[in-house]
Order: sequence, then C-alpha cells, then structure tokens
Amino acid sequence: MRYADKPALFRLLTQNGKNFFSYSGADIFKPNLKEVKEALNLLVDEVSLLPLQRIHKELSNLLHHRFSFITLSEKGVFIQEGSSGKIIPSHVRSIADVSGAGDTVIATASLVYAITKDMKLAAEVANIAGGLVCEEVGTVAINKEKLLKECESLLAL
Repeated sequence: MRYADKPALFRLLTQNGKNFFSYSGADIFKPNLKEVKEALNLLVDEVSLLPLQRIHKELSNLLHHRFSFITLSEKGVFIQEGSSGKIIPSHVRSIADVSGAGDTVIATASLVYAITKDMKLAAEVANIAGGLVCEEVGTVAINKEKLLKECESLLAL
C-alpha cells in the first residue's frame, strides 16, 4: 500500500480468506458478504441497512478504509462512507452463471470511481455490470454498448 500512497492514486482492496485483514488504508474495500461474515465470525443472515452499517464500522475500525463496498449476491450491493450507507438493489436478471461477476464488479467500480470520484455512481454501474455478466455462461467480458444501454435505462443517465 505504501507504493500507492500518492495523491493522484486511489487504492482499492478486495481480500478474502486468510489474507482478509492483511492490508489496510484503502480508499475502497470490496469484499462480498459471505467473505465478511467468515472473516468477522458473524452469523447474521439479515441483509438490511443497520446490520451492514455495523459491519462497515467494524471493518473500518480494523482496516481504516474510506468506503465499504460489499456485494450482496442477488440482493445488490452496499456502500458506505462515514455514517452514510445505502443498499443498491440488484435488477431482475435471468442468471446463467456467476463466474467472474465479482471481478467485473470491482473492475467496473474502479474505472467509474477513477473517472468520476462518485462512489454511488460507481456502485450503481458496477452492480449493473455484474448482473449483465451473470446472464452469460462462463466468464465473459462486459459488452460496453449493452452496459451503456442498461445504465441509461436503469439509472436515467
């Protein structure tokens, strides 16, 4: 992380398993809910704002990051900075395969955030991108025209 400690850069982490708490100080921390529950030894099954805000607070105390960006599978994504949190629900999809969805979400969020510095927009676009790749079998690249069309329709851009 020290090499990424330059004003023009932002740092995004996605960690899992035994390395979950290995790095800290990121701008954006993006695990999925299953990874968070395992790392923090949580038995919470409820996906609602209050428990997710508590999770953000605990993660933030341990990892000292700016944004929590937690993917919630079919329920969408959760983002929080400071005391402001929001669940962005997923959109109805015909799911064929979830392979690569997490990578698509983090890559899309990184790109949108790098360009706009708007984490809510980054999470919304990434949520759509992750859903789109789940409609295909196997790992696939996101189709930029299809993503733009979906964003224009669903986000009123």
